Amino acid sequence: MAVALELDELSKKFRSVRALDRVSLALPPGRLLCLVGPNGSGKTTLLKILAGLVLPDSGRASAPEPIGFSPGEERSFYARLSGLENLRFFAALRGLGAVELEARLEELKNPLALEDVLASTYQKASAGMKMKLSIARALLHRPRLLLLDEPTKSLDPDSCERIRALVKAEYSGKPERLALWSTHRLEEAWGLGTEIALLSKGRLAAFGTPEDLLRRSGADTPAGAYRRLVS
Repeated sequence: MAVALELDELSKKFRSVRALDRVSLALPPGRLLCLVGPNGSGKTTLLKILAGLVLPDSGRASAPEPIGFSPGEERSFYARLSGLENLRFFAALRGLGAVELEARLEELKNPLALEDVLASTYQKASAGMKMKLSIARALLHRPRLLLLDEPTKSLDPDSCERIRALVKAEYSGKPERLALWSTHRLEEAWGLGTEIALLSKGRLAAFGTPEDLLRRSGADTPAGAYRRLVS
């Protein structure tokens, strides 16, 4: 079986806090991995290492490129530019021409409900609009590896469902593609992920398909499985 993502004893420490502690797993292409855990469990650190923003202290990570990353807290957009102007700038950095960008935006406008987002200046956009813009930027160049850090945390239920459907359609079961999606929402992870990684205090507490984790825990619900496997 081909491996698209491989983590081998990946560790990272920030001062006295161990953010990741010897995390190892392997995934073939076409998977949508949901990272689940509370704040401080290591989800964001893992995504930032894969995005090349943070270096691990030890261990190894092998992942496909190019990468698209939507961080949980966005500070890299230009406040006085509109959403469209921002996306034009970042598309140019990725080598996308005007025609290619326009075609891709047509594909993303409806699933992400981007009309208001593109027209508004970034500094006047709501938290939900900023999140949609961040997700759109991550998807613009059709990355082989998509990293989403709590993408639905500031969105309304309809937008959440649209984005879950979009990412599932573009990544789940697709050759040469892989997506990692971090979330606090257990029902979201069990409904979306082909695999789930439960993180606790920087360690990988459990890893497997949603069905596997329910069976191994002996629980009937995601909440019950989480409690038994993480405790």
